[in-house]
Amino acid sequence: MFLKRISLILIAPFVLGLSPALSADLISSPLSGPNLSWTGGYVGAAGGYGWGNAHHRLDDLDVTISNRVNGSLFGFYGGYNYQFDNNVVLGIETDFTWSGQEGGPDGFVLCTCSPPNYVSADLEWNASLRGRLGLAVDRFLPYLSGGMAIGRIRGLYDYVNVDGEINETATGWTLGAGIEYAAAANVTLRFEYRFSDFGSVARQPFLPAFANEQTLRLTSRDLRVGIAYRF
Repeated sequence: MFLKRISLILIAPFVLGLSPALSADLISSPLSGPNLSWTGGYVGAAGGYGWGNAHHRLDDLDVTISNRVNGSLFGFYGGYNYQFDNNVVLGIETDFTWSGQEGGPDGFVLCTCSPPNYVSADLEWNASLRGRLGLAVDRFLPYLSGGMAIGRIRGLYDYVNVDGEINETATGWTLGAGIEYAAAANVTLRFEYRFSDFGSVARQPFLPAFANEQTLRLTSRDLRVGIAYRF
């Protein structure tokens, strides 16, 4: 609920627009032609929604159980851009995001003689370090991004009344695309799509009858909107 409220607060400027007083404070120069350059650093805040899948692999049973992992997102980002004379923009960006994405519990049956068993999964937070490649078109900057993704993944298990947990930091990769708009001399708005694969984490089996490690893999697709201050 907290993340949903924060996301709504963040999205509100896109719907209502910047107030005249705020706009007067932020706009210090024209935003067209040679006066606009994307070169420089920036920091911002972003919110949105993520949906993905968590795959619990049990090698001893040769079975994979999956959860849908959905929820709201809120975090901060920052980076640096350099615009070349041909309007190509290269940049580097990092971000940290609190995630409300969770799924389950979903049930499955080990055998016909056992009660249902349950698995669930959460993505508690994620972060990334990405390169960006864009093309400046006056106030607009469409771009592609990609790099390393890190996430805190948790899986909860109830096997025949034996409880277990995986709670690990996983490292993978992320790719995305988006567009930024220079709303004022020092303020940009953005809309972005990201796909992240956080790889797999593993731990020793929970049941004595299991010999192999259990693994948990999580992927996520995100839609994010953001607002940043350029300096």
